[in-house]
Amino acid sequence: MTWDGVRQILIFDAAEVAGYEPDTGRKLWSFPFSNLQGINVAQPIPVDERSLFLSTGYAGGSVRIRVTHEDSKWSAEKEWSTPNQFKFKFNDGVLRDGLVYGLDEGILACLDVASGERLWRKGRYRYGEIVMVAGDKPANDRLIVLTESGEVVLLRVNASGPEELGRFQAIKGTCW
Repeated sequence: MTWDGVRQILIFDAAEVAGYEPDTGRKLWSFPFSNLQGINVAQPIPVDERSLFLSTGYAGGSVRIRVTHEDSKWSAEKEWSTPNQFKFKFNDGVLRDGLVYGLDEGILACLDVASGERLWRKGRYRYGEIVMVAGDKPANDRLIVLTESGEVVLLRVNASGPEELGRFQAIKGTCW
């Protein structure tokens, strides 16, 4: 991605998230963030041109960091954190209109990315995957959840909660 006009590769490796120069591999900046196991991290979610949302399970939680670049010096600082809350394992979250949706230890949840406040946590889908299908306006957004047991669930989601619109069994067996 591009941060402050500088192309870089982001790597979140269960110990830290860092930005690297693509041509040289030189580390530009890093921010330590881990969990009790040192494993299972979800992909970082860019919030804007200067901040990232990170989440990890196993008592990790979530954090929003701000990356700054002045002269040739880079730095990354915490804006807020939610220790042991809003924890993704290997499943990624999605960001839409300032809200992050994801499977918090297997339960669908919504977090305000500006404040770090969890708005709701409902629906036990276990450790599946989610995809946001963005509509022409947020009221027409749909979230598709592939549950750990192989069901596909269609939801309408917003800051006040999820509304299940339908479901069907798509795959037999565990779906991670």
